[in-house]
Amino acid sequence: MVKLTRAQIRPGVRGVDVTVKSAKGFARSFAPTWKIVMGYKNETLTEAQYTEQYVKILDAVSVEAWRWLYAQAAEGGEVVLLCYCRDGWFC
Repeated sequence: MVKLTRAQIRPGVRGVDVTVKSAKGFARSFAPTWKIVMGYKNETLTEAQYTEQYVKILDAVSVEAWRWLYAQAAEGGEVVLLCYCRDGWFC
């Protein structure tokens, strides 16, 4: 089993960048859209609406991308998804 956790992108933190701004390759498959991100930042989307739209993105991720993500698991079966949100903030 693979455990997914989240951390903020900053020096010394290892993981997979899944942001719309800077994700590359298969990691881009897991990124929210700019529309979703900016909707939340501009307060035109609630956390629930953001989550609903983001789940639709995750539902559409290819099997190959999920396999790639699982392959990124560190020892202990953990994949750290990196974003720009501060620790403790909705993400």
